[in-house]
Amino acid sequence: MRRFTFVLLLALTLTAPPAVRAQTGEPPPPPPSEVPPPAGVAPPEAAPAPAPVHHKKRVRHRRRRRVAAPAVETLVEPANARLKVKTVGAPIYARASKRSEQIGTLSAGKYVQVTGSTKSYLQVQLKDGRTAYIEPSSVYLVTPYDKQFLLTADSPVYAAPNEFSDKLAEVHRGKYIHVIGQALSYLKIRMKDGVEGYVPMSAAQ
Repeated sequence: MRRFTFVLLLALTLTAPPAVRAQTGEPPPPPPSEVPPPAGVAPPEAAPAPAPVHHKKRVRHRRRRRVAAPAVETLVEPANARLKVKTVGAPIYARASKRSEQIGTLSAGKYVQVTGSTKSYLQVQLKDGRTAYIEPSSVYLVTPYDKQFLLTADSPVYAAPNEFSDKLAEVHRGKYIHVIGQALSYLKIRMKDGVEGYVPMSAAQ
């Protein structure tokens, strides 16, 4: 009888819920996730978290375009003319460039002594002896003519009365040209197609 009672109590203890076991003083069994690994077996290491991916933004560097300052025209074709001022207050430059220092202005009704010509400017000599430069449009550059001249030599036809300007055409020896003006040492002509340009006076008679 005592043996039967002992077996019954043992069976009730093993099948009792955790609360009943707590009353009996037995520790509850660990949950499956907390069951320690067998002796001699290292616990599994947690997989390392993936490193964050940083997307680099492409920064476009804009290259600044360097604007070159207009070059000073240094090539001068000699000339000799006394021309009347047309544009009052037109600037007088120290060198043949608009970026050059402005050393004065032209006066109304005055004349300037032209000593040379660059591609875009007239070289003048001031009263104080200094050499300066003005724009051709500031003076009466062309003296009007209306004559026929015979060419004594082949010659290019220039866009302006200087050898540095663009060449518009070619005229040939033995042909007559219609001269409509004179500028410095050049004749201003009008060709049959209506194009106007300049030829050296040395090419005609």
